Amino acid sequence: MKLSDKIIIEQENLIIVEGMDDENFISVLLNYLDIENVEIVNIEGNNFRDYVPEIGKITGFDKVKILIIISDADNNANTAFNRIKRSIEQIEDYDLIPPNNRNTFNTERPMVGIYIITKGDSEEGMLEDLCLETIKHNNVMECVDSFSDCISNLGIELRNPAKSKCQTFLSAMPESVPHIGIAAQRGFWELNSEALDELKLFLSNLKS
Repeated sequence: MKLSDKIIIEQENLIIVEGMDDENFISVLLNYLDIENVEIVNIEGNNFRDYVPEIGKITGFDKVKILIIISDADNNANTAFNRIKRSIEQIEDYDLIPPNNRNTFNTERPMVGIYIITKGDSEEGMLEDLCLETIKHNNVMECVDSFSDCISNLGIELRNPAKSKCQTFLSAMPESVPHIGIAAQRGFWELNSEALDELKLFLSNLKS
């Protein structure tokens, strides 16, 4: 089923994310920032390249004044940004102009912004890395890091260290939850962390 067959847009502010964890995390952060009237659509783990060009076909898209796409950098932030930028340019009938740089907006209407999640100042990363940055001073992280080091010393290579660390951290919470988005709803990530400052500033454009 096409994305445009499943969704009706009812708000003027639209955020497109990769999956349910992203949707839940961003929703919690918007609430923390007291930002309302935002529609969040997750593409359920599918490729932005395949789904973004369809956005213009979604019922109600014509009322959108601010469009934001948030993506993991994965192995290369610039590659992720350019992939999304090209996808936006392929949206039919609206002549949307993507920003020239990541984590910024264009100066046109509708406003279009692209935010690429990285690990700190690196050129790679994902939402799990960002979550870990928010709780890096939490005492539990000493145990998490020790566990990770122990696994590494056994010669076992973790396929995704950030995901593994998140799951280890969450297993120590009063209520163990399997997903980082639900963990955000439970308040397990520190939303007042400076690690989120850039993303908060970016999202504050939704207040304009």
